[in-house]
Amino acid sequence: MQSNKTTFGIIFAEVDRLVKGVSFNNSGLHPGRRVSFSDKQMIKMLLVRDFERIQYNRELVRFLKVYFKRYFPKIPDHSTFCRREKKLLPLLGGASESSRKVRCTT
Repeated sequence: MQSNKTTFGIIFAEVDRLVKGVSFNNSGLHPGRRVSFSDKQMIKMLLVRDFERIQYNRELVRFLKVYFKRYFPKIPDHSTFCRREKKLLPLLGGASESSRKVRCTT
């Protein structure tokens, strides 16, 4: 797992470099409680899910809390994660609607 964390450290640094100065359109977000993690952190969490081949978002949230607490001190709960993912995927050219439903069910 240590070599994976090193690899992710490099990938996360590259994400930081790539999205520096990028403004995500969050106008569709509902008013309410302020989010405690950025879109950039969400992108990194989605990368962890894909690289680790984690099928469901509940699994991912648990995995992040155990192995990536250092990188993500504020990990969203499952429902918040799914809402944020749904907002971000169209911007990233992400998965289809049916794929998102499957990942958010378990």
